[in-house]
Amino acid sequence: MKLSAERLPDEPILMITLGKDYQVGRDTPEYMKAIADNIGPDETGLFVIYDLREMKMTFGDLVYVMGNQLEKRPGLMTDPRLNTIVIGSTELVKLGIQAFEQEQYGKNKFPLFISIDEGLKYAREQLKQRK
Repeated sequence: MKLSAERLPDEPILMITLGKDYQVGRDTPEYMKAIADNIGPDETGLFVIYDLREMKMTFGDLVYVMGNQLEKRPGLMTDPRLNTIVIGSTELVKLGIQAFEQEQYGKNKFPLFISIDEGLKYAREQLKQRK
């Protein structure tokens, strides 16, 4: 599997899974379209859970992703309309999360979890606090 996107029914939560066949760069437009297709034109506060557990990523891929996020395009992880949550456990995923916290990458803090259940629980807790 390359990529899947699933908007959870009756919840402002979108699951994006980047699978083992996903290639950074080549498949980025498809990932951006998946976000655009699942967010309303005036919608804010959408939780996007990125499942990166099976994604094959190199250090070069991480550098590309970090640079891409600086462009501030709609649908990227740093899109202010989105609340980004990351699922993964590889060293490169952890390094990326730490890098996003640096000033040059916008001081973004993305919660990192090892399982989908933990990420969903976190998103739902945050949604309850909004009410």
